[in-house]
Formats: sequence, structure tokens, C-alpha cells
Amino acid sequence: MARPDRRARRNRAEAQVGDITRGNDVGTIAEQVLAEAPPRFALAGFSLGG
Repeated sequence: MARPDRRARRNRAEAQVGDITRGNDVGTIAEQVLAEAPPRFALAGFSLGG
């Protein structure tokens, strides 16, 4: 999410951006992001192409 979007939503929810730079494949990246996610969350995704 872009910073203006995150600022606009700060009173409704806390935004957390997962680090997708520490893996060599989508499965590894997903495991790492989920390990750092809170127990309950909503997910917004973006296409990584391919």
C-alpha cells in the first residue's frame, strides 16, 4: 500500500507490509510473511507478474 493509503486507513486498521525480499520462491516468501503476521489479519495482494 502506498503511504497516503496507509495514512487514510490508520484510524480503522493497522497496516503492516510484509517483507517479500527474503526468499527465492513464492512458497518461502509466503511462509516468512505468515510467520511474522498477527494471529488475525486481512490480506491485500498485488500481482508479482509472471
